[in-house]
Amino acid sequence: VNADLTKLIFDRNHRKIFSGKENPAHTPAVLRGARGSLPLDDLECHKAPQLFFRADTKPFKRRSKSGVRAFERRRIKGNLRAAEPNKVIEFDMKHIRIPNNGKKYAMVAIDVVAKQSVIHVSNTCTSASGKIAYQKAVARFGRDAVYVNDNGGENQGKAELWLRSENITQLWTRPRTPKDKPCVERMIGTLQTECLDYLIGPMSVSELQAEIDSWLKKYHSYRPHESLGFLTPHEFLNNFMSHSSTAVSLS
Repeated sequence: VNADLTKLIFDRNHRKIFSGKENPAHTPAVLRGARGSLPLDDLECHKAPQLFFRADTKPFKRRSKSGVRAFERRRIKGNLRAAEPNKVIEFDMKHIRIPNNGKKYAMVAIDVVAKQSVIHVSNTCTSASGKIAYQKAVARFGRDAVYVNDNGGENQGKAELWLRSENITQLWTRPRTPKDKPCVERMIGTLQTECLDYLIGPMSVSELQAEIDSWLKKYHSYRPHESLGFLTPHEFLNNFMSHSSTAVSLS
């Protein structure tokens, strides 16, 4: 018997590999051979490897209810573009941290074409707050728009069920991929640098909502956008051509 082959000989009775320090009387005859005992000093004692597995384990794995819902969600593989306003709306949530004011949340929805935005301020970031934010967005942009959001909890639960009950299309971005919704990410940065950085607490939710709404009026009617040909969002809507294509495409 070749000594190299004996390194993997498995004793089924003791569930381990024999080493040279074992009693020769207890060593299997196949190791001793006809020409005497083999040099087994180099062998080590190991636990038996677990070789029993099922190749079909994954298909039988039970998913949780939330896992099933996540698996069935419609996801995009790039940022959506539209040729006219009120067709693609990006949605995201921002943490608001103002000195001496605790933590609050702003849920931002923005039209990717006209740059019109709706912002809802809340004390919590639950799906109930998300539902209210979506109701405000739908009242502004309509039910025919496609709403793109990430996988945050504010977009699930009550908000997801309400959008589904209203037959409103909700698309989900890929996990940890903020570039799938760049317009709302840019809007959140602008909100922080041009509005929230100048606020000082303490402020209630209604007071903070009033401050943001006041800033939004200036954002829509006074602040020009390079992507709109240096027009304000209001001017762009007024100049929009009614015969423009309504097709939505991936870029």
